[in-house]
Amino acid sequence: AERDELGRLAQRVLDDELKQLERIARDFGEEPRRDEALYRLAFALLDRDSPDVALQHARTLFAVYPASPYVAHAYLAFADHYFKKEDIDQAIKLYEKVIAFSNPEATPRAHYQLGKCRIVKGEHAEALQSFVDAANAGQRLGGQAGAAVRDEALVELVKEYAVAGAPEKALAFFERVGPERNDDLLEKLGAAYFGDGR
Repeated sequence: AERDELGRLAQRVLDDELKQLERIARDFGEEPRRDEALYRLAFALLDRDSPDVALQHARTLFAVYPASPYVAHAYLAFADHYFKKEDIDQAIKLYEKVIAFSNPEATPRAHYQLGKCRIVKGEHAEALQSFVDAANAGQRLGGQAGAAVRDEALVELVKEYAVAGAPEKALAFFERVGPERNDDLLEKLGAAYFGDGR
């Protein structure tokens, strides 16, 4: 009963936040953080599976604030939405658009998710390159967020290397892309080959 009550309370808070964001987006054209409100509104509506309404607010963000850092994050949110809906071609287009913005916070995740899309399409060499790009972008970002993306990307690129890479070139490859974890990555690759009966 307490959990249900907390769930209802959390839903009321989210509903109130959505109303406030809608009010800022609609009534406060000069609000200095309106771009953030538009992004958060679009994100919340996507989370509630209302992509058409979310797109209306995102279009306002794109048109009125094209230089806002939230533009790349909005495209990323839509790309994630289409990935979850298994519309992989649309997700790929949007992840590539995010990458074109060169936003340091959005780019690592876009590369990582693009790799996931390539796996779904059976494009393993391209997926491998996307995970390399994600690892490098995560390293450039730094901090906890960058390190987390880099670690995830390194794990995935081992799996893709096992499918698309040349075993005799593995040592040089991992020394280049993950020198700080070279031994660990090679061990994981060996386990992947062994698991495949190679």
